[in-house]
Amino acid sequence: MSIIILNGIFIVVGSLIGLFFGKSLSKNITESIIKVLGIFVFIMGLKDALTYKNGMYIACYLVVGTIIGERLDLDGKLKNLGELLQKKLKVNSGANTVQGFVTAVLIFCVGSMAILGPIKISLNGDGSLIYIKSILDGVMSLMLASTYGVGVIFSTVVVVVYQGLMFFMGSWLKLITEPSVMGDITSIGGVILAGLGINLLLSEEKLKITNILPAMFLPIIVAFFIKIV
Repeated sequence: MSIIILNGIFIVVGSLIGLFFGKSLSKNITESIIKVLGIFVFIMGLKDALTYKNGMYIACYLVVGTIIGERLDLDGKLKNLGELLQKKLKVNSGANTVQGFVTAVLIFCVGSMAILGPIKISLNGDGSLIYIKSILDGVMSLMLASTYGVGVIFSTVVVVVYQGLMFFMGSWLKLITEPSVMGDITSIGGVILAGLGINLLLSEEKLKITNILPAMFLPIIVAFFIKIV
């Protein structure tokens, strides 16, 4: 569990460095960084999305997951959490803070490493994935905080809690280490990241990416069901 907390520390440190450098950036540079990050996240997501073996399964998971997410209004709930943290910590940075929080949560929590990393620690004490993820998250948080501000630091709470749950559920989620299940989760996570990249590039219309998140857990549920039956 201490390794997961280390992941959070990397995000905080990276964000603080980004905040320091962000103060000297003009609005044009900030907007350009967001666009560049959007292109990078889109390509990163597209690479993972194309790893699927059965596209029909992935499409079904995405549709069902989106229906669940829309019903639960996960996008609205995550934004409300960002606003709550903003009020509690008395930060007055406008909508940019909430947007930074939501964007950072999606980038840091979507992907195979965010799920498989904590589970590997739980099953056999292997923290290698989280060490790698911590470095990547630290660099990404630096870039995000330089443009979105303090909201990126707030994401640390969600990242640590989310990965902590994966750690404690590790003994129940052994199926996730199977290549087929891991491949589906990676592909779905890639689609979500690609959508997030599009969001960063768009100036007006926004996709409710958070509402797609339940799709990532459907391959695990289906695998459990098949094993029981």
